[in-house]
Amino acid sequence: MTVPVALPNGALYVPPAAIPQLAALVAAGARALRSDGYEPSPQTTALTAALRDVTRLGVQAELLEAPQARPSSEPRGDALGVAEAAALLGVSNERARQLFAAGRLPARRDERGAWRALRADVIAYRHQRDRRSVT
Repeated sequence: MTVPVALPNGALYVPPAAIPQLAALVAAGARALRSDGYEPSPQTTALTAALRDVTRLGVQAELLEAPQARPSSEPRGDALGVAEAAALLGVSNERARQLFAAGRLPARRDERGAWRALRADVIAYRHQRDRRSVT
């Protein structure tokens, strides 16, 4: 079994085959806390929900592939432009630029000055935003 790998951007890559096992472990830990009279942290609750969503809904194969190490000068296939990030977030291009400029969504400017954000960062931001709007 492939084990989870920490990525340079702080994200955690979990191999698709390991997601159900990890979800079960996190859920079991939360149940144990509750049985002892404690509540799991908001982070644990969010992680449990995210793992459950991924397991239930599935994620496109392109999002689950492990990133490949590339020299920084080489274009990254997992980097999105403003329009792609905006579409994934369901916001306008201008709002995506505001999020990048404010540092609320990690992004960098490429050699042409265009904003680029990692697909995983955009998806993580969207998931976090959607979780906040539910609570």
